[in-house]
Amino acid sequence: MRWPVPVVRALLLWAGLILCAPPASAAAPPPPPLPAVQAWADRLFTAAVADGRASGAAVALVSEGRTVLLRGYGTADAEGRVAVDPRSTLFSIGSITKNFTGTAVAQLLQARRIESLDDPANKYLKRVRLPLAFGREISVRDLLDHRAGFDDSTFGLGISRAVPTPLSGPEIRRRIPPVIFPPGAPSVYSNSGYGILGVLIEDLTGRSYRDHVERHILVPARMARSFVRTRPQDPVATPVDTDFEGRREAVAQNWAYHPFILPSAGIVSTAEDMARFAAAHLGAHRGGGDLGLNRETALLMHRRNRANAPYVSGFGMSFIASLRGGELVTENAGSGPGFQAVLILLPDRDLALVALIMGGVSDSDPGKAARSGARWTGLSMFAVRQSFLDRFGPSPGWRPMAEPSRPLGDYEGLYRSRRRPHRTLEAAFSRGVMLEVRRGPGDTLIVNGKPGYREVRPGLFWKAGEAPYVPSPADSDIYAFVFGPDGRVRHIAQALAVDIFTPASFSPAFLAYAAIALCLLLATGFRTRHIQGPSAWDRGARYLSRAVATSGLALPASLAAGFWIVGNPALAWGLGQPGMLYLPIALANVIAIAAVLMAVAALSAWARSAHSLGARIHLSVLAAGAVGLGAILGHYNFTGYRIP
Repeated sequence: MRWPVPVVRALLLWAGLILCAPPASAAAPPPPPLPAVQAWADRLFTAAVADGRASGAAVALVSEGRTVLLRGYGTADAEGRVAVDPRSTLFSIGSITKNFTGTAVAQLLQARRIESLDDPANKYLKRVRLPLAFGREISVRDLLDHRAGFDDSTFGLGISRAVPTPLSGPEIRRRIPPVIFPPGAPSVYSNSGYGILGVLIEDLTGRSYRDHVERHILVPARMARSFVRTRPQDPVATPVDTDFEGRREAVAQNWAYHPFILPSAGIVSTAEDMARFAAAHLGAHRGGGDLGLNRETALLMHRRNRANAPYVSGFGMSFIASLRGGELVTENAGSGPGFQAVLILLPDRDLALVALIMGGVSDSDPGKAARSGARWTGLSMFAVRQSFLDRFGPSPGWRPMAEPSRPLGDYEGLYRSRRRPHRTLEAAFSRGVMLEVRRGPGDTLIVNGKPGYREVRPGLFWKAGEAPYVPSPADSDIYAFVFGPDGRVRHIAQALAVDIFTPASFSPAFLAYAAIALCLLLATGFRTRHIQGPSAWDRGARYLSRAVATSGLALPASLAAGFWIVGNPALAWGLGQPGMLYLPIALANVIAIAAVLMAVAALSAWARSAHSLGARIHLSVLAAGAVGLGAILGHYNFTGYRIP
């Protein structure tokens, strides 16, 4: 019997579908039992509020397109009278704002308003042009992936009163930091890059960033209470920090982010609204949702497109993406004064978690914590992330290698994070994070004193139970070592690879201690009786010694006084108020000039033999101390005028 051709074709198609279908074991894991997630959240957040490690929190769980869990904990005001409501309490979501900016760029890409992410950003910018850096233009993709190469800065991120918008071209240029690394180099987290993306969105659409996000994201996703907070008087909850004696202090919110930084950190939202945003992205991943994104664009946003090393997380379009046990984890976290937020999407499970936290511990002195018997760290968004993924997410599935892929001595050394200020005097106060890597017993590494890291892939070391960024930005469960052609470590990437660590010759703390020692050494310049002689050179040497001594002692005193007067130097710096540094800058320049004159005076003393041997040695020591201190101050950009 011969089968009709159409029937044969139908049978072949049916057989092909069966053969190509994924096996039953590849089916998406079932969602976690709702009572288990609720019990986990209640236990974690209730304890944190009770211990004073947070003043309030809200959590939401999204499963199969619906918000199935919505809980609030603690209070949302300074007096502790207003309970957190996950439907109405407004939290600052910090850097999760970048996901809204990335979504807006994705919509413009899908609509062909942006032709390609690899186009130069200058193709779409009108008010400002980015510089040609290292022979290469900065692309839209570079901005999205934090690969534009900008220096880091927190100066002037906030405002205490409304700033007129739209920003002018000169004002935008003043906000863009210098490009200090080649565009396309490893990702180093950059708020400024997303500020430029906001300018690009405005220039391309003719609408303000706030209006565009509201029209194309907030309204379609039904996020009725969320908005871009542009003014200090706009509403937001009040976080409260608690010290070890139980005293509560409100974290002031009488400021807002500068309009240039709004696309990086400016949105406030509720747990319910953020759950709707998460559901919209999960829907887009399936090819639907409320954001008008097709599946291809959603995958471009959610998948790991570029990374600093194999096996660690990388970037989609604004989302941090990784494979955990072979399963996609798409996420981001954000923070600002008093607030933290975490967003986790598990697209393969159609599952998402939103956790919003406010308040914490106001003193991080572990010695005081030990004496008081209190826990010394606030509830960290990264601890929440790790706890959720360990309990309800895919298992990492790492297994140690049978033997090391190369001698463990190749990994040893001191490394420093690249995300830090380099070109302004912020470098003196934001000196970066350090990693010290040593060989441990057996085939293990010790990282910053924590033993037990074992190699699970060539150059990849893992230790179970460690949470990235808890309690320090240096901490991670994974460290990936990337080697250069010379066989030496080029950089290290962490599990959440938003930065890299590069080899360092010494710790910044060494220079800080050296500067203090040199200031004390210069104080000996007050003793000038042994510097004898009637000539102008002799009198000049005495006066110069006293001037160097005075400046050496006045410099640290002026810094301490400035911090004491300001109260919170980080907040003053963030609000663009550098007044506390004017006197230290002046003194640093005096020391730099005096160092040159002191060296001349010392050489003159030796050449003229007019002083005793002790006087000549003392003048030489003072000259060397002044030159050394001047070099340190120059290294940290105190000389000249290097305020951003």
